[in-house]
Amino acid sequence: NNVQLLNSSNVAIANNTVSSAQLVRISSLAAGANTLNLTTASLNNITTLNFKALPSATNYLIINVPITANLSWTNPIVTGLTAATHSPFIIWNFYGTSTFTVTATSANAIFGTIFAPNQNLTKSGTGILNGGIYAKVLSLASGDILYSLFSPS
Repeated sequence: NNVQLLNSSNVAIANNTVSSAQLVRISSLAAGANTLNLTTASLNNITTLNFKALPSATNYLIINVPITANLSWTNPIVTGLTAATHSPFIIWNFYGTSTFTVTATSANAIFGTIFAPNQNLTKSGTGILNGGIYAKVLSLASGDILYSLFSPS
């Protein structure tokens, strides 16, 4: 976990534990793989994800979220990114050994690939997914997928 989340005042969020609904920022990314480990509670408390540092082929972002129960994810508003330019360098890794259902419910766009090979995934929000989806079972209720392969160098 080498990515530090900042709050709207640019103060580091301790242990990246987002304990209340709020805007968070990513202001720096190192060369190579950048990992951000989030609990499902922290993930759902991020209302806006503001990128000051931009993912690229040489500094890509892996967001790890352990799934231990069904999850209804209201994906956040994402600012600072351009879909075609930055989506290939972000992956949302929803992992766990048991099968649960992850439901993306927002009208906000998702930037990056959703990787949930052991999970059932339902995309019910109208927001566009700029990336790809890998899931055990996939259900698309609404919204579009603009395919963009996760492709770090």
